[in-house]
Amino acid sequence: MLLSLLCVAMINAQDIQLVDYYMSECQSHYRSEIERIAEINQKDSSLTEIVFSAKGNCGMMDSITVSHHADSIFLNYDFRKSSIIPGGDTIQINDTIFDITEPTFTYYAPTMCDCCFTFNLTLSGYDDSKNYTFIGNGKEIPVTEHRFPLKPVSFEIFEGDTINYSDLYGFKQGRWILRNQKGLITEDANYENGNVISGKTDKVFDNDDNLISEWDGGMCWDCIQLFYYPSGNLKRKCFGFYSEKCEDYPDESTKKKRKIK
Repeated sequence: MLLSLLCVAMINAQDIQLVDYYMSECQSHYRSEIERIAEINQKDSSLTEIVFSAKGNCGMMDSITVSHHADSIFLNYDFRKSSIIPGGDTIQINDTIFDITEPTFTYYAPTMCDCCFTFNLTLSGYDDSKNYTFIGNGKEIPVTEHRFPLKPVSFEIFEGDTINYSDLYGFKQGRWILRNQKGLITEDANYENGNVISGKTDKVFDNDDNLISEWDGGMCWDCIQLFYYPSGNLKRKCFGFYSEKCEDYPDESTKKKRKIK
């Protein structure tokens, strides 16, 4: 009997408990970022901090629970929120007041984007000598410093310079030059972490190899799409990825020159 009580006491002493947690606001929108255990820090003799990066719907932050069995730690979390508004209450949305005559279930629908969040979990009972497996919402979560899946590094040498460089995460870096099957340059741009910061991209040519259109500039909200006449003169300039504003230009090459008498 005494031995059984000692065993139960030892098991309880080793139970991993969630003492406290902090959840960040949306930190990035990279869809390729992986869910991971980014850090494991011993706060003191009894508490350990786990830094857990998770992906969820933008702004749909909720709570997390932690459970433990053998050498596995289970993290269960949900970014969807729901609530019940009691009957007889009133709610105000903007300047309008609504009467709720009966209990109403409200659900915050997912938005059209993803976010990466960080949970700072403070745990008790964590044994630093054990190699725990972390399970997040039913799938294994790696312990890694890398935010993205690792990929082979690749690059080319052009006129003594390095071009078309992809880093260990597959992000384009530096100058990129791409050509079509005819050898025409379809892109000559500079990248930083996969984003265009300057240069020309997505060049389109007609059957006579005349440039029809191209994108000029950096990030999508700053870029400009340019359209050209067969003569090569600028035909239209549109601003922003969705072409919110466009300007048209006449083809100067079609204007007849006035004779000087």
